[in-house]
Amino acid sequence: FETDKPLAAEVLIVDIGQRTATLYNPQRKVKSVITFDAMEQFAEAVAAKVATGDPPPLIRFAAAPEFERVWNADRNRLQLQSTLLTYGTDLATPREMTAVELYATFADAAAQLNTLDGGMPAHARMHLNRQIAQASKVPTRVTRDTQAGQLTSNHKYAWQLTPDDLELATELDRRVDQANRVGFTDYRDQRRR
Repeated sequence: FETDKPLAAEVLIVDIGQRTATLYNPQRKVKSVITFDAMEQFAEAVAAKVATGDPPPLIRFAAAPEFERVWNADRNRLQLQSTLLTYGTDLATPREMTAVELYATFADAAAQLNTLDGGMPAHARMHLNRQIAQASKVPTRVTRDTQAGQLTSNHKYAWQLTPDDLELATELDRRVDQANRVGFTDYRDQRRR
């Protein structure tokens, strides 16, 4: 394994068993570990603040979403529609049904982490994650449409790790273990410099 092999600018490791998300920056050799509980509490605090404040309509909606659900079983396509925010998802039945709950947990954590990092309230995306899980599916593609434009995320699943995957995971574990641990605010502030 090439120890100087470049990694992404930032790596997110979601440990569902430990209920933590670790952000790791290989260039700076720093990491920040955030518990699911801290992310959930922050997301709820944001939603409560939005409910009592006067935020822009999209932010208010994202904190307390009300979608029209459109399911196309023939195309395995789920849409959650509103005038402010629409999600479209292409879905697949996973090879392992445990992937349904694992994906939902991962996607909730990622949405809450985005909120913690200054993004929209997580509740709209978490609502989508629940709808996907209730359909016993995982997404292969997710689009988010707002007046500002469209974002698309493509999802690929590997049902078995290759020897290269295991080697990369081992090396990543080693690097993350050696990284300097900082609080999330410090991590975020260093990223923005």
